[in-house]
Amino acid sequence: MLITDNLVSDFGAFLERAGLKCVSRETLADSMGYRLIEYVGTEVRVRLEWEKGFWDLDLADVAVAPDVWYNIKLFTYILGGRPMPTMKFEKQLEYAKRNWGNIVGAFSQKRKVKTHVLLDAAKKERGLHLYAIWPDAVRDLELFLRENGLVRTYRKEPRFMFDSMLVRYANARIAVQMHAQKNDKDVDFADFAHVPDRWYSFDTMRRFLQWPEDKKLRYGERFVLIKENWPKIVDSFSPANTRETHKRLRQLEQIVSNDDQGGDNTGHIPGPILRASPSISPVCDTDRSSSPEHQRSLVIDDPNTHDGAIMEILDSVQKHYPMINNAAGDFLTKLTGTDIKKDIAVSAELAGLMLLRASSADLLKIPSGAGIIGAVPDNTFHTLTRFVLSMASSNGLSPKDADVAAIPADARGYLPELIQFEAPFYEICKGYGIAKEFFPFTAAASAVKLVLAGKQLGLLDARVGLAMVLFHLAAGSKTVPYPV
Repeated sequence: MLITDNLVSDFGAFLERAGLKCVSRETLADSMGYRLIEYVGTEVRVRLEWEKGFWDLDLADVAVAPDVWYNIKLFTYILGGRPMPTMKFEKQLEYAKRNWGNIVGAFSQKRKVKTHVLLDAAKKERGLHLYAIWPDAVRDLELFLRENGLVRTYRKEPRFMFDSMLVRYANARIAVQMHAQKNDKDVDFADFAHVPDRWYSFDTMRRFLQWPEDKKLRYGERFVLIKENWPKIVDSFSPANTRETHKRLRQLEQIVSNDDQGGDNTGHIPGPILRASPSISPVCDTDRSSSPEHQRSLVIDDPNTHDGAIMEILDSVQKHYPMINNAAGDFLTKLTGTDIKKDIAVSAELAGLMLLRASSADLLKIPSGAGIIGAVPDNTFHTLTRFVLSMASSNGLSPKDADVAAIPADARGYLPELIQFEAPFYEICKGYGIAKEFFPFTAAASAVKLVLAGKQLGLLDARVGLAMVLFHLAAGSKTVPYPV
C-alpha cells in the first residue's frame, strides 16, 4: 500500500507541474473502502479512484463533457501503438506521463470532437477485448500493418471461447486478413487494387515466394515470416507484376488444394454486403459495434435504386466503406473544431460540391454564388442522401425526425469559404487511396459523424443536425463555389 501511495503522490506532483490543481482528496476509510483524488487543468480533468482494493486512472474533457470519464486504457486505442485492454495501475501512470502531451492535445479545440467519437468507439472495442483477447501474435501483426500504411477495414470479434474471429487490413495495393475458428487459423492475402475479393492462403503465398516448406509453422511463426518478407509480398502485387502473380498463384492454389485432398484453401470469407432492400431501415452487421468508428457495412434502401448503374455505385461504396469511414474521421481535424454547426455545413456542402464538380456543368463560366438546377442528376443526389440517412439510422438517429424548420437562421447560408477546405480534403482522400467517385460519400460521412458527436456531447439537437446535413448537401450541389 505504501508503494501505491508513493506512486499516487508522485503522479500528483507530475500533474501539478503540468499545471493542474488538486480539487478533491477523499481519505481512505479502510483497505477495501473508496477513495477519490481529482485534479483539474484547462483542458483535462483527472481522477484517481480507489475502490475494492484497486486503483484506476480516468480522464475527462473539462470544457465539453467534464462528467464523461474515459479510462486511460482507452487512449491506447486512439493514440497509436498496441491497444491495452488491461493495464496495471503503475503502468497506467507511466503511460499517462509518457503520452501526456498527446492526451492533452486530443482534447484541444481542434481535435476534441473526433477524440470523443474515437474514445466512445474504443469503449466498445475494449469491452470485446476483455471477454475475448486476441492472440498477441495477431495484435503485433496488426501494429506492423498499421505502421506500413494499411488501415483496418473489418473486424469480427470473438464473443465466447473458441468463437470465430476475423480482422482485415488494406491499403491501395494489398489486403491482409487473419482469421480463426477454434484451432483452425490462417492468414490470407489479396490484390486490393485489382481483385479485392480474391484471397490467397498463406500456404499458397508461401510456395509463391519460395519460403521454406520443410516444417509446419505455428500461427505466430507465419507472422514473423510475413514481416521479414513484406517488401516482396507488396511488390508481387505491383502493377508490373500483378498479372503474372495471379497466374502463378492460381496454379499453386491448385497444388495446395490437391495436397489437402481437394479442400478449399482460398481463405475467402464473405464480408458484409451493401444492397437495396424492400424497406427503409438500414442494417448493420450484428457482429460489430454500431458506433461511428466501428460501423463497417450499410444497407442503403430505396425502391428507386434498383437501376443497375446506381446499384453498381452502392456495391462500390460497400467495398470501400471502411476506408471512406476512416478518411471521414481524419477530415474532422481539418475543420474549425470550434463551431459544430459550421463544421457540419462545411462537410455537407463539400459533399454536394463533389457531386457538382463531377457533373457536366462548366463552373468557370458561371458567376460564383449562382444557383444551378439540374446539373446533378436526381438519381445521383438521391443515392447520396440515402447513404446519409442510412448511416444516421444505423447509429440510432431517426431520419423522419429531421427538422428542417428548426435549423437556426445563422446556419442556413451557403459558406463562401467552402473551397478552402477542398485541398486538405483531397489530400486525405489521396492518402487513403479513395477514388473520386467516393469523395461525396466521404465528406457526407464526416457530416454525419459530427451530428452524432454533437448529440453525444450535448452540443446540438440531432434532429437539427441531420436536417442541416440534408439542407447543406442540397446547397452544395446547386451553388457555384466562390474562389479562394
